[in-house]
Amino acid sequence: MFSNHLSHKLLNVSLFVLLVFGFALSARIVAQTKTQSPLPAPTGYVNDYANVIDAPTKQRLETMLGNLKRASNPPIEVAIAVVPTTNGVEIFDYSLSVSRGWGIGSKTDDNPGLLLCVAVNDRKYFTQISRDLEGDLTDGESGQIARELLVPAFREGNYGKGIEDTINAYVSNIARSRDIKVEGLQNPRRQTQPQERQPQAQTQSSLIGCCIILVIAFIVLFVIAEPAGEQREVARGRPADAGLGRFCHGAKKAGGKSPA
Repeated sequence: MFSNHLSHKLLNVSLFVLLVFGFALSARIVAQTKTQSPLPAPTGYVNDYANVIDAPTKQRLETMLGNLKRASNPPIEVAIAVVPTTNGVEIFDYSLSVSRGWGIGSKTDDNPGLLLCVAVNDRKYFTQISRDLEGDLTDGESGQIARELLVPAFREGNYGKGIEDTINAYVSNIARSRDIKVEGLQNPRRQTQPQERQPQAQTQSSLIGCCIILVIAFIVLFVIAEPAGEQREVARGRPADAGLGRFCHGAKKAGGKSPA
């Protein structure tokens, strides 16, 4: 009887573990699936389809961003996409499709990167930052930089300056956080000086992984411990399933989560 009970418990645990790993594998496959970009393949770091960035500014950005990629390990890719309009698509969705289609900043691999996407006629912009780069340039920091440097320049019609200053400020934060030197990097004047941050102790993915391991370990310990308790009850001369205490224990289990 105890052998059958243990086999049933082990089967439930095995099914639970298989489900967990199945969901994890499915999420990985979906994350790695190639998304179709609404734009052609990039020709460089700066892709100006609206023709608002002058040639000298574009060359400076190309050189500096190439130096950033060579100076960083793993290589950090920063791309710029400027379009006249997204044709009614929300700028977040549009920029996300571009970044995924161009392979900028994978969500599962150590591939840090970001994309600054600007829709000139729509007066919209968005910065997509990969998970591997969030500790070096947070959403709050990128938003504040854009409000201080990009928006005022755009209001004056100076798109090249706004984009160049914003990208330089982004890269300055990243270089400071990762302690790397980037040739050609300029430091635009900002109203708010960047503050030093404490390194993050754990990423979100690490916390999720630890929770899964703890749940599996708890179930395994429960399976190992319960048959031993039943054997002690039999050794005392009474059935393992008899008594009010055992009935209450079973009722508590019945009210919990059903087996997978």
